[in-house]
Amino acid sequence: MRTVQHERLICAVEKPARYVGGEAGGVVKDPGQVRLSLALVFPEVYEIAMSHLGLKVLYESLAPRPELAVERVFAPWTDLMDLMDQEGVPPWSLESGRPLGDFDVIGFSLPYELTYTNLLHMLRLAGVPLRRAERGPGHPLVIAGGPAMVNPEPLADFLDLAVVGEAEELIHPLMDLFLEAKEAGWQRGRLYQEASRIEGVYAPALFEPVYEGGRLMEIRALDPQVPRVRRRIVADLNAHQPPLNVVVPSVKPVHDRVGLEVARGCTRGCRFCQAGYIYRPVRERAPSAVLEAALKALDLTGLEELALLSLSTGDYSCVQELATALMDALAARHVSLSLPSLRVDSLSDQLIEQIKRVRKTGFTLAPEAGSMRLRQVINKDLSEEQIVDTARRVFGLGWNLIKLYFMIGLPTETDQDLAEIGRLCSAVAALSGKGRGRGRAQAPHGLPVGGPDRPGRGPPAPEPGQVQPGRPPGQGQVEHPGAEHPGGRVEPRRPPALPGPGTGHVGRLPLRRLERPVQLPGLDAGPQPGRPLRGGIPARPRARRGPALGPH
Repeated sequence: MRTVQHERLICAVEKPARYVGGEAGGVVKDPGQVRLSLALVFPEVYEIAMSHLGLKVLYESLAPRPELAVERVFAPWTDLMDLMDQEGVPPWSLESGRPLGDFDVIGFSLPYELTYTNLLHMLRLAGVPLRRAERGPGHPLVIAGGPAMVNPEPLADFLDLAVVGEAEELIHPLMDLFLEAKEAGWQRGRLYQEASRIEGVYAPALFEPVYEGGRLMEIRALDPQVPRVRRRIVADLNAHQPPLNVVVPSVKPVHDRVGLEVARGCTRGCRFCQAGYIYRPVRERAPSAVLEAALKALDLTGLEELALLSLSTGDYSCVQELATALMDALAARHVSLSLPSLRVDSLSDQLIEQIKRVRKTGFTLAPEAGSMRLRQVINKDLSEEQIVDTARRVFGLGWNLIKLYFMIGLPTETDQDLAEIGRLCSAVAALSGKGRGRGRAQAPHGLPVGGPDRPGRGPPAPEPGQVQPGRPPGQGQVEHPGAEHPGGRVEPRRPPALPGPGTGHVGRLPLRRLERPVQLPGLDAGPQPGRPLRGGIPARPRARRGPALGPH
């Protein structure tokens, strides 16, 4: 279904391989042999979307079902976006080139709030009315899930349904319900009622937000018989096989590796961490299952790096034994092991040795704050001695670059706390000459994002522009030549078009304000998460398909 117009457009933009599909592992079906079409939409550029583990889980779970056509749709980069705006071309799927508005169901994965405006912009380009109340029998059903949907109310006016929590055990019953609704010609009101009986599914049309003074106080069911919405939790990770035969990207993604989730949830309770709260409780996958899955996935994909994923991989109860077993199996294949979520206080010399057996894949530590006082405020109980001791061991084992991640704008922060960032970075860099070579320490920084689903909101963080470009906080304390404070940009805590946490309902804002490009400094350098999409709003959205899941 990919058209000559598609081919002409993608030949005029950067990295056309982002838009052609045909990757190994993709599943293409005959449209005449399927009963329901689902667009799995990740509203980010290809390199970011193809790195997302949740999308891989959904695709590998649903694509084998013969009655479903499951196809991926990603946000174009801005060069193609401008051309699509000019010529009225909607986003299309990678599997068949089908226009986004022609699917029965459009399912968005939303990992963070910055993708809200991208969702709206992709619907607009597809000719799908943005608000649920304006959609009729000729329009797709619009649903969304992912971490940002633990609080679905900001997008309630735009969604037919939201998946609250973890999707592995509800996605198949939900697809079965959509099949029944389509073939029996249900009205959407009935579909909402039936879907709300599935634990973890929220139908905004069945509820009413209650505000006082502009603040959301309550989400009230219009019918007292509607079940209370509960976050869906997968009790046993071992009951669900991780994605193995993943689609192999045609453009190098942000994370070019096999990623296996070893655990879900975290016991640490850092006050700035959304994921630490929304993925509770802690659950682990059996090490034997991880080892078996790793070998199968590497055989199927041919990738050369394996990452063990969790919020705090060093807290996985069998991490040392698993890392040793994996490297014994992978060293001969020249496959490297990456543990991207390690806390300083969970690192042992034995674990570091296993990580470096094939090749060193980079080392990152996350003190989050420069001073011990501020780390205690955010419940990141990590001493400077632990940070420095770990850096000493890492440099001594042959690494020449350590990244130290910090946040600025934390509650109770002072100028002295900011100065401690530069001093700590210099202290780490000073250790590099005591290892096997001259090393460096970098200190990227960002702003915390407040939200109703995370604690520690305190005083406002600095707004964009309050930090002098080219001179990051604490840079004046950098005294070692190997210590680097790259960049001076302060990212905004939320899109300027969106309200603050708990202050209002995104759907009630003027649509032109929601879709106005959120221009952030420095974003033209390449793909970055949350980059807003550009373009005006057509006078009247265009329906592109016949009746699907019934009228309202």
